[in-house]
Amino acid sequence: MGKFPNNIQYPFSPNVPWELNEGIVVPTLHRDIFERIKSQAKDFYVICPGYLLEALVASRANDIFINSGIKIKKWIMPSIYSDALSVFNFKYKGTIGNIFSEYSRLKEAIDAYPTPIFMDGDNNVYFNLLCNYGKRINYQNNSAPNNEEPFWKQILNNTLMFNNYRYKEFEFDLLDTCNTFLGNNSIDPNKRFILVDNSNIFGIPAHGMQINNKFIFPEQARNIAGYLYSKGIQCVLMTNDRKNYYGRNLFTIDTWNKLKMLDLLALLNNTHGVISSDPNIFLSAPIMGCRNVICSDEPTKGWLLEDLDGFCRFDGKCIYGSDISIKEMADFFGAEEF
Repeated sequence: MGKFPNNIQYPFSPNVPWELNEGIVVPTLHRDIFERIKSQAKDFYVICPGYLLEALVASRANDIFINSGIKIKKWIMPSIYSDALSVFNFKYKGTIGNIFSEYSRLKEAIDAYPTPIFMDGDNNVYFNLLCNYGKRINYQNNSAPNNEEPFWKQILNNTLMFNNYRYKEFEFDLLDTCNTFLGNNSIDPNKRFILVDNSNIFGIPAHGMQINNKFIFPEQARNIAGYLYSKGIQCVLMTNDRKNYYGRNLFTIDTWNKLKMLDLLALLNNTHGVISSDPNIFLSAPIMGCRNVICSDEPTKGWLLEDLDGFCRFDGKCIYGSDISIKEMADFFGAEEF
């Protein structure tokens, strides 16, 4: 017998033998067992209290449930995304308010149930879409090696029906929404623009003349805008300190979490490129159709642009690194082929 048992059962998913791999629950069930769960379930719920990236992937989880004949009664997801996700033909009524405080609260619940599904006393079934997402725990609730599968597969595997996933091209018609937003913010909708993410939602401010992977200081922003001006490209900066970010060709808007999500998706869909260290931007942008991405960080396996293969088509260009010079960045976006 090895270090870990081969399977385990939990009281919150009675009569369900979960297979273990190195002590970690494998997100699969034998067809007969899953069919029994479906037949006995009163209602189905989905828990996915994530950020923008997770919400975009959840739209494809919805397709899997539809393809599998499962009707979801309620999506326990942030309400901030509910209108915007209609562009993916995904409509739901959000049940979570503040995405940051609510995520922390529900993450405790997610970690308390280390399985893709669990049940309550009324035979309701809950799909735990963020189970072992990124950071994993084993059956003893101890830390385990990080999940290195593509981020979107990590989520969709927790539907237990990944075989019913069908790849399809994303199609959006958000140009008018984008142009209206740009015009309302004194940005010329007839000129190219680059979206620079200085939201710093999760980061710690730092300094330096390179594009720091967590923060861009005002002087750096002005230099970026100046270089882009020489390429005929507008610089649109997301920041929570708009009064201190000014200069020729430098246009500021609110941080991504404060924008209307439909406006943000429209910007990502129509921008000529993005600069960000946040996967909510540098991975969501190519999903929305952006072809030129600078990830000012060194993401780990599973969170690379290459990991989008199978979820969306990305035929553009990307560079990674926290020490990319401002000139290198401007040359990347202003290259002839763009």
